[in-house]
Amino acid sequence: MSTHVNSPLKSFVLFLVIAGLGWAGYEVLWVRKLFAGGDSGDVLTADQRSAIRERIESHYETDRCFDSVRGNLSWRARDDFYRVDITLANGCEDRARDLCREIVELIDREWHVASSVWAYDPAGRQLASHVR
Repeated sequence: MSTHVNSPLKSFVLFLVIAGLGWAGYEVLWVRKLFAGGDSGDVLTADQRSAIRERIESHYETDRCFDSVRGNLSWRARDDFYRVDITLANGCEDRARDLCREIVELIDREWHVASSVWAYDPAGRQLASHVR
C-alpha cells in the first residue's frame, strides 16, 4: 500500500485546467453557437435587406453629408450582425459617428436585428463605425 499523496498545489492546478476547459467549451459551444448549424433566426431575406437599404437612403436623402449605401448589406455569421457600409460627402468627418449610430438605431428599431455601420469618405478611407 502506497502512502504517497498528491500535492495540494498540483490538485489545484489540475482543477484550474479542467475549469478553464469547461469555460472555453461553454463559450464556444453555447454562447457563440459555433457548432449549432442553421440560422440564428435573425437572417433577413433579400427583399428585407433591399427594404433596409431603401429606407436608409430615403431617410437621409436630404442630409448633405450622406451620399449612399455602398454595396450590399452583408450578414456576418461569426459576429451575428449585418454590416452596412455608407459613403459620406467630403467635409463630413465630424458627423460620421452620429450618422453611423443613427442608422444602427434605425435598423434596430424597424427590423430588430443587430447591425454595424461603417462610414467612408469618397476616397474610401474609413471615418467612423458603430456596432450594436
